[in-house]
Order: sequence, then structure tokens, then C-alpha cells
Amino acid sequence: MSYELNSFLFHPAPSPRISLPFEITFQIGRLHIDQGQPAKALPFLEKAVRLRPTSGPANFYLGEGLRILDRTEEAIRAYQRAIKQNPNDAASLS
Repeated sequence: MSYELNSFLFHPAPSPRISLPFEITFQIGRLHIDQGQPAKALPFLEKAVRLRPTSGPANFYLGEGLRILDRTEEAIRAYQRAIKQNPNDAASLS
């Protein structure tokens, strides 16, 4: 079990295997990406995309994690799904 610092208190880090609603699962993955932890982010983002395949942001952040980990082909597919869901989203198009 891993522990993370949150509000100066140590607590068990959530596992992607626990049944979390989409928004919580997505936000945990996004925060790991923002903190430069793509390997930790992927299980959460993959689950978020399974829970809501039409989520442009979830697909975009999944693409970001895959790109950072040099999984280029998979990243391209995730970015393509993000663009399909949000064709006018500047982040997905850049």
C-alpha cells in the first residue's frame, strides 16, 4: 500500500481497482499527470476512459500519459478519440 501526503496528513493512496465514480477516477489520474507521475496516472485514466469512453478530457490526459511514457501509437489513438469528442478543444488540437 502506498502513502501520499495530502493536507499534511498521510493516508493510503487510492487504488484504481476500487470502484470510484468517473470524476474522482479521472481527477486522480489528471493530478498524477500534473505532478509528473504518468505511470501512476495511467491505471486511473484508463479506468476513466472505460467508465466514460466519450470523455474528451479523459482521453486527452490518457494520451498525455502515454506520450510521456513513449507509447506513441497508443497516445495518438487517445488524442484522436479526444479530438473526436471535442473537435474545437485547443488543448486536444495542439
